[in-house]
Amino acid sequence: MTSSSPAPDPRRAPGLLILAGLAAGLSTPARAQQESPEPADAPAQEQPPPLPDEEQPPAQAGEVIVIYGEREVQRLRGELDGIIEDGGYKEGRRRGDETIYRPEIPWKPTIVVHEEGMVELKRSPVRWMAPGRPDNPLNQLWCLPPFTPMCVRIGGQIVATAKLDAAKGRVMDSIHDPSEDWRQAIANQATWTRVNQEVPARLEAAWTRGEPLEPGGPALPSPVQRRAAMLDLWATRADGPEGHMVAQVVADYLEHVVQASPDPVTPAEQDAANARAGGVRRLDLPGLAAETEGSAATPDPG
Repeated sequence: MTSSSPAPDPRRAPGLLILAGLAAGLSTPARAQQESPEPADAPAQEQPPPLPDEEQPPAQAGEVIVIYGEREVQRLRGELDGIIEDGGYKEGRRRGDETIYRPEIPWKPTIVVHEEGMVELKRSPVRWMAPGRPDNPLNQLWCLPPFTPMCVRIGGQIVATAKLDAAKGRVMDSIHDPSEDWRQAIANQATWTRVNQEVPARLEAAWTRGEPLEPGGPALPSPVQRRAAMLDLWATRADGPEGHMVAQVVADYLEHVVQASPDPVTPAEQDAANARAGGVRRLDLPGLAAETEGSAATPDPG
């Protein structure tokens, strides 16, 4: 019979023999009769040898990467839509950059969701609704004269302000958290787009073609002006998540592109940028820190 177990590792053979000898010397005769030894060509629970270093799976980094994408925005918007419809509202109707949700009960407030993230509650307008089941087309006959008033629903116009405000409060309580999550996802996506697309594109256009870094800013014809504009952009970003992200993109561009060019940042320019940052952040481009310290420590021979 051929065993399907993997062959023993030759490096482990001496250890296996020693353990087998100890087990044989310590076992009792009764136990020896009850237990039959395993075949030599099929060691019990033998583990395969470790993979070489190049075949080992990559280690997981101890960090969390947040991706701000359109899919997350759409997912949160879908959750908001579901909560609104479950709260007694019809399916939303798109009109321009907003979606309108009409309530099943005419006097309840209308919900207007704007694509930029704002949610608005309004008094529901006069509605045209045939009595009976809405899926029965024969019910529309009730809207013909002289029965036309039976299809007019004016509840949203005559409901008391106090009652309407109370209904608005209940609706806002139910949709506040999902609407805030959706709005935050929109802001995060805009930040991600700006940091990873807009800022690198503006830096490249400024350094290679002398275009202004900010819309409406002055042109940058010389390398000195271009470096000054980039260092100013780095130093003046706000002390917040978005500001630090933009500043990091600028610092990376300075390190990998500007410093590798014939017109790199000088130690004096870096010191001035750090002074302007006011301790919020610090720029340490490769080669400039040591040069600055050496120039400060070496006295002038004159």
